[in-house]
Amino acid sequence: MDHKLSRMICLTAATLVFAPCAFAQNEVVEDDAPQAAMARNFEVAAVQFDSYVYGSVNYVIGPDGRRVVGRTPVDRLESGLLLKVDELEKVCKLTSDQKAKLMLAGHLDIKRFVDRAESQRIKFEEVRKDQNLFMNFYQKEIQPLRQAVTMGLHGDNSIFVKAVGRTLDKDQATLFERTMRERAQYRYSAGVEILTAKLGLALGMTADQRKQFSRVVLEETLPPKSMGSQEFQVVFFQASKIPVDKFKSFLDNAQFQALERQFQMMRGWEQSLKANGYVPAGGSGSSPPPANVLRRR
Repeated sequence: MDHKLSRMICLTAATLVFAPCAFAQNEVVEDDAPQAAMARNFEVAAVQFDSYVYGSVNYVIGPDGRRVVGRTPVDRLESGLLLKVDELEKVCKLTSDQKAKLMLAGHLDIKRFVDRAESQRIKFEEVRKDQNLFMNFYQKEIQPLRQAVTMGLHGDNSIFVKAVGRTLDKDQATLFERTMRERAQYRYSAGVEILTAKLGLALGMTADQRKQFSRVVLEETLPPKSMGSQEFQVVFFQASKIPVDKFKSFLDNAQFQALERQFQMMRGWEQSLKANGYVPAGGSGSSPPPANVLRRR
């Protein structure tokens, strides 16, 4: 097979490899509306509420209606909080008093969310047998709850972040901010390398072209405040927002056109990615405590 034919096959494959349907590996909140919504004899099982709000659950309901086996959704929220505090403890060498204050603040965030979710559970019972009411309820009430879980309960406006600002001393705050920034940059750079490798293979880029592609993406974009649950797609989306002419100088015409098509498809992913926890740099959402909060002492 000659080189020209091989290049044509690679560029054609790029459309298939990077088509949006290929990104459905990770959960997309908007697509979670239950199939029961399409049934003629409409009824959503009461036990489905937790899976809609918290994601997959690993417990079963016993004969008496109680949850048994495995962890409850709240257990998972508690585990997430513990991991967050443990990370702070490792970086900042928290005292036992500091750790206790942060755990308390995190528990208050969880309680506030659970109370909110339980109030919607009551409404869920009222609409789960009416298709029109349920679909409207799902979009207006369930999806915001699910998005909050996906993005994390301890973001910028949380009790936890405010407690971090009051609890860490100046040195701890500076160290934590620097560490989180370095980790975010490393994680994002790794994502750019993965994107470069996949696009490089699909578009038949040379080693030098891949190097230049990676350099442009890193120079023209910033690590997001939160990658959410679809990291590869987030990096691809951010790359797609770069003026495409910046890639033109080192790609041939066929490669450039193929890349442009992929970028056009990815630009439509913004709302889906945000629903799954993506927060761009400068946006609001779950992220390491911002500098102005950490230094407010």
